[in-house]
Amino acid sequence: MEININKREEEKFSVPIEPIGNDSGTTLAPESSATPARKSSDHLYLERLEFNPELRKSWLNFFIVNFRVVLLLIVLLTALGVYAYKNLPRESSPEVKIPMAVVMTAYPGASPTDVEELVTKKIETGIAGVKDVKQITSSSANSFSAVTVEFDAKADLDDSIRKLRDAVSNAKNDLPADAQDPSVVEISIDDTPIWTISLIGPYDGFTMREAGEDIKAELEKIPGIREVKISGGDEKEFSVSYDPQKLASYSLSPATVICTPSNHNPAVLAVA
Repeated sequence: MEININKREEEKFSVPIEPIGNDSGTTLAPESSATPARKSSDHLYLERLEFNPELRKSWLNFFIVNFRVVLLLIVLLTALGVYAYKNLPRESSPEVKIPMAVVMTAYPGASPTDVEELVTKKIETGIAGVKDVKQITSSSANSFSAVTVEFDAKADLDDSIRKLRDAVSNAKNDLPADAQDPSVVEISIDDTPIWTISLIGPYDGFTMREAGEDIKAELEKIPGIREVKISGGDEKEFSVSYDPQKLASYSLSPATVICTPSNHNPAVLAVA
């Protein structure tokens, strides 16, 4: 016995929807609830912006297009900078050249006025024609003259000092016979003492001075030491007294008596 059950197919149907019109038959469109957004000024500027093809011909375009080359150059410059910094000589007291020199002249026994007229002014006249001299100042004291010469900062200092020495050497002939030879001293920071030794002991000034002279001689033997100076202590001095009548009897002049010991001990001379 067989039972057959058949499913009835559902009928499909559609209902057409016609747009609602007004009395005149015109179709109404649906109203939009969203309004278009306003564009900003930057957006409007970018829309009007145009590329100029002439910019491709500029030299900046090379670096923009070849940015890898730019990165390589940056790396190379950085590496060279680090290498130069590590190999750069560094000193706690670097050498600083000061474009100045001092011409010092001793004129024993002369007053400041005589030193100025007979020594200082003649040296100033002799060095006035030296090239690259910026300023000349001088001071005259009892038995001593100092002329300070300032050079142009752009000038070669070594060459200027050499020319100054030549000019001072020529002006030496115009100085008095009793004046000592002028010396040219270059002003330098290296002249500042880096080590000072003080001697203290139960001895007189002459013994301490002799000990200082011995230490000076030993220090000057050390390589790298340019100069050692001693100050203090007692030095031997000679005082010469003469009788004018006796000098006349021996046919001697006071100048002869003064010059004889000064030739043997030019450092200190006292005549009474």
